[in-house]
Amino acid sequence: LILDDEIESRRIFEFLLEKYDDISIIASEGNADVALEKMKNLHPDIVFMDINLKDRNAFSVLKSIRTYNLKATVVFFTAYYDFAIEAIRNSVFDYLLKPIDPEELASTIERFRLSQQEADNQEKNDALFNLMQLNSKLKFNIKSGSIFLHPNEIVYCEADGNYTILYIDSQKKEVVTAKLGQVEELLPSISFIRLGRSHIINADYLTKIDRKRHSIELNKEGERFELYLSSKIINKFLN
Repeated sequence: LILDDEIESRRIFEFLLEKYDDISIIASEGNADVALEKMKNLHPDIVFMDINLKDRNAFSVLKSIRTYNLKATVVFFTAYYDFAIEAIRNSVFDYLLKPIDPEELASTIERFRLSQQEADNQEKNDALFNLMQLNSKLKFNIKSGSIFLHPNEIVYCEADGNYTILYIDSQKKEVVTAKLGQVEELLPSISFIRLGRSHIINADYLTKIDRKRHSIELNKEGERFELYLSSKIINKFLN
């Protein structure tokens, strides 16, 4: 299955894949939600997906693939050198740069064939998902455009109606045009923890939980942040 919101790019990719007798293109889509529905119904063995989609973030799509427990190998491609390509290439999966090099694609196809001899692609998708999130900047929309932040730059996130405030340090914060739940989908789950309806914290900066004060303390490079939460959230967090 091919997922790319640029029709010309999809056609080129389809042309390149037609030379492989053992690969059949069961779907070629420009919309992420439509592609996910087809994945659930058609169960492709391999998904070629552009990282820079207009309707959904690639992390969100990959998270849905994991949630639905789809047993597909995922290969990303993009026109931008955004991520740690060599690190990702050390896994079974691959990452291709546009314009697609036929020899690079051939190498990816061969890796895919070899991967079919191994078990559980779900674990590989999990590993790829975490690797991508840890080694890349995330794009957030703001009123005036977009910002790009590495996950480790964020100390915590706070809901503000239809917006979310990202706290970078004591002097800097960014208001992004996304609800807290949407921001949560972008953040690596191995580092970030949702606390109730209003906060997400970076657990790497967590230094103290105070049951009596109903608060938690975060510390980033000597800067201290204290959040006051309900006793219910504190107790749930401790348990």
